[in-house]
Amino acid sequence: MLRKLKKDSEKKERQAKLEKMKEVKTMSLAMIKKIEMNASTVKETTVDYKLVGNALLCLGPKNCFRMFLSKIKHHAQFENVVLGLICISTLLLTMEAPLSDPDSLKNNILGHINTVMTFSFILEFLIKIITHGFACNGPDSYILNAWNIMDFIIVMVSIFDFLPLDSDLNFFKVLRLMRVIRPLRMISRNPGMKIAIESLLKSIPGIGNLMLISLLVILMFSILGTTFYKGLFYVCNMDNVPAEEQDNIQTMWECMDYGGEWVNSDVNFDNVLQSILTFFTVITTEGWVTVMWAAVDSTEMHKIPVTNNSPAQSFFFIFYIVIGSLFIINLFVGVVISNFSMEKEKLVRNTLLTPLQMEYCNTMTKCFSA
Repeated sequence: MLRKLKKDSEKKERQAKLEKMKEVKTMSLAMIKKIEMNASTVKETTVDYKLVGNALLCLGPKNCFRMFLSKIKHHAQFENVVLGLICISTLLLTMEAPLSDPDSLKNNILGHINTVMTFSFILEFLIKIITHGFACNGPDSYILNAWNIMDFIIVMVSIFDFLPLDSDLNFFKVLRLMRVIRPLRMISRNPGMKIAIESLLKSIPGIGNLMLISLLVILMFSILGTTFYKGLFYVCNMDNVPAEEQDNIQTMWECMDYGGEWVNSDVNFDNVLQSILTFFTVITTEGWVTVMWAAVDSTEMHKIPVTNNSPAQSFFFIFYIVIGSLFIINLFVGVVISNFSMEKEKLVRNTLLTPLQMEYCNTMTKCFSA
């Protein structure tokens, strides 16, 4: 009797699993058909972009010239061509030699190529503002996109190179120096780079909280450092003191009496602000051993240091290195990487998959997990 009941229950479980698999399979087939039915619509949307409003206040949505430029703008190879021009422009910046002869053959060739690149970027700018409108054509307007604002600034700066202006003016020199931001245009054309930059910017709040904790730790140690070592990092510069008299110098006044100079160390703990700067130097592990040995050799205020006067002082700096450098800094890096990974995953899911594709992925996940 028990065996029969067990077999019946197992049979019902198998039937339930089969029905679930059939249901999920039906859902996946329906989803595939839905995607196939919308494939042509997606292609048409990619090619035939719907124009909105009047571009430049005179070119309507049915204008033949605007429709022609729209087809060029939404062509599959348009962004690749622009990316290639950006790469060439970047290479030109690396080949410039300001100290060479301005009338040399190399500089003349580079100047002509730079002119072609500039007019190409101006042409791209005009194609985009005629297609999308400059500012008053809805959410797709050119200037309402943050990446387009950067492109617009670069194009305007490039135009200044062709204006007959006094090149000695500092303002125009600065504008011409802004050509170095041209390579940044690659970011807006590369989805991976764009995701990386946007995710890094969105992780700034988390970084700010950790920076506040780091500053509090440095401030705490700075107060302790000022209490322990204020005025103790002074040394006597004995370059002008006779060698036979140097052993007799023990205090600041004796140093000055014998012709020496009572000088302070570049890194010291005379006040809290100076202590913060010193501990910030120590936390980078750059020259922290020198600061530690100066504290070990310190004696009393207005007295010269004595080698290995207090070796126990080294534990204070070792403890700070463990807390500040090995723990806080690594925690800082860990938070940055963690936020970067989370934001990148969110952006990848939201930007690279359409809602229909996400629904299909969820359906297939259910199908394989059944």
